[in-house]
Amino acid sequence: MRKDIFKSEKKEEIIRKKNQIAPEWDLLEEELIRSWGPDFPMINFCISRIDILKSFPNGEIFSINREEIRKDFCFPHGCCGVSDEEEEKAAIRMADRAKNDSSYFLERNLMHLNNLIAEIEKEDSILYSRPYFHKSEKYREIIKASNWDLREVYKDGRRITEEEKQIFLSAVKEEREKFKKRLETYLKKYGLSKVRTWTFLSD
Repeated sequence: MRKDIFKSEKKEEIIRKKNQIAPEWDLLEEELIRSWGPDFPMINFCISRIDILKSFPNGEIFSINREEIRKDFCFPHGCCGVSDEEEEKAAIRMADRAKNDSSYFLERNLMHLNNLIAEIEKEDSILYSRPYFHKSEKYREIIKASNWDLREVYKDGRRITEEEKQIFLSAVKEEREKFKKRLETYLKKYGLSKVRTWTFLSD
């Protein structure tokens, strides 16, 4: 991968490290240039979000974005601007738990990846591969599509094979483990000191 297109030394270092273990990054660069041309700030942004890059046996590549650590949690109570005392107290209790319970912090931060894994592991789950960006050829987005969603799958989208599904599942599980370790490191350093919570009356 050419390093000269990256203006940020920090991002160059990220790409250098990733390139040592993932030859797919050269193909990703070609795909992003095909989609974005010389818009290197946009290419930098796209690459900076990626945590895992893998390939399928047919040469297509897909990415898993780096998860952001969530530190803000809000809890609604009531409905349509009306709430009773018990509902408000329940929301306050949840906010207090989020502020003081590290297990809740881990659970909520890992929820997205855990839910995604559970969906993929369902026997009847069907996943589709489609171009990630306009003009993408080998760089693909993997989506779960219902029959109603199929109209949104581009004409060159396709249903992925069971082998590809397991490769994608393995990548998501890898990201979950990486994120879990990052969360545990965060908790050792900061605890829950940076967590913000609040309650609000639902409209």
